[in-house]
Amino acid sequence: DHFVKIHFWLTFIGVNVTFFPMHFLGLAGMPRRIPDYPDAYAGWNFVASIGSTINVVSLLFFFYVLFVTLTNEKNRCTANNPW
Repeated sequence: DHFVKIHFWLTFIGVNVTFFPMHFLGLAGMPRRIPDYPDAYAGWNFVASIGSTINVVSLLFFFYVLFVTLTNEKNRCTANNPW
C-alpha cells in the first residue's frame, strides 16, 4: 500500500515538473519542434529534464513494486496447489 502511494506521488511530481515549465517556455517565446534552442531557455529546459528523470525513477520503482508483488509468497491468494 505504501509502495503504491510512493509511485503515485513520484509520477505526479515528475509529470508536473516535466510539463509545467513548458508553459513558461511557450510564454517566453520558445519555438516548438527545433533541434536546438537559445541559451535563454536553458534554465526551464533543465527543470523539465529533472522532471523527466523523476519520471524514469518512478517507472523503475513501478517495475520493482511489480516484481516484489509477483514474487512475494505471502501475498498469494491461493495455495501452491489448489487442485
